[in-house]
Amino acid sequence: MLISTAFLLHERRFLSFWREGVTGFSRKELLVCATVVPVGFFTTLAYSFFSKTNVYGSTYPSVPALAGTCIYLLCTAFLEEAAWRGFFLRRLAEGGKEGKSLLIGGIAWAFWHIPMWTAHGLPAVQQVQLWIWAVLVGVVLGKLYLHRRSFLSAALCHMIFNVCFLAPAVYNIAMLAVVLAGCFIFKKTCQKA
Repeated sequence: MLISTAFLLHERRFLSFWREGVTGFSRKELLVCATVVPVGFFTTLAYSFFSKTNVYGSTYPSVPALAGTCIYLLCTAFLEEAAWRGFFLRRLAEGGKEGKSLLIGGIAWAFWHIPMWTAHGLPAVQQVQLWIWAVLVGVVLGKLYLHRRSFLSAALCHMIFNVCFLAPAVYNIAMLAVVLAGCFIFKKTCQKA
């Protein structure tokens, strides 16, 4: 965000950037966020059931712990989305190639997470899985951002991904891939009708 701020100040766009990026939520944006909750929740519950663990209970031992986590993750996601989607992706998408911009933005965002995973001592296989997961999530958040240019809705969805998808990345990747494929097929079917 610091680098984005420096560029915005140089371009004299700092205030307009924040006014444009913090708009209200459209129905479509709320629908996307509302869909992420049960998909992530049930993916994690299914993993918990089959692995005989209590992932949510061990991660959020109380309601205040969950509320505190949500507040913290929303604040960090807000700054991250302002920089990655509001600044970086917006610049990439100015050329008009949305699909390519989403993919490049998702890949760059995933690479940005590698130092965090390395610092936690995660094995290489798990880091590759998390990288794929981050690319997919980055594409979803990017698509959500490009819909109305609001990084506020992208930040809310980002926070929901972090709070609800607690199963190992390989399970989350499979579930998100199925949902995205279903959305793509549904959209193509509706366009033909």
